[in-house]
Amino acid sequence: MSTHMPELDDAGRRRVIHKFLIPIRESPLAAIWVGMPPGAQLLHVHDQPPEGLHVWALVDLDVGYVQRVFRVLPTGMAVSDWAGASYVGTAHLHGGRVVVHVFDHGEAAP
Repeated sequence: MSTHMPELDDAGRRRVIHKFLIPIRESPLAAIWVGMPPGAQLLHVHDQPPEGLHVWALVDLDVGYVQRVFRVLPTGMAVSDWAGASYVGTAHLHGGRVVVHVFDHGEAAP
């Protein structure tokens, strides 16, 4: 990882792209809580062995962290009523043998 400080954008923020691990749960319907800066713009989801599934996001370095809620579903799993959830992306795990779909439920209320 680069150690130089990013330049400020037009709004005076230090924004960079970081990756965040999404730990997959035993139950596909279980909420997955991931700490990341508020207002993170989700860009991409991908499996990065051996660590696992990650999401890349454009974040502001000058703010704290909040909990963001994700759910990961394998192909063929019924989706419950997830009002407000946004599709993030699809990833191939275990050499492509398992395909999962990642949904973002937004930042958790404090």
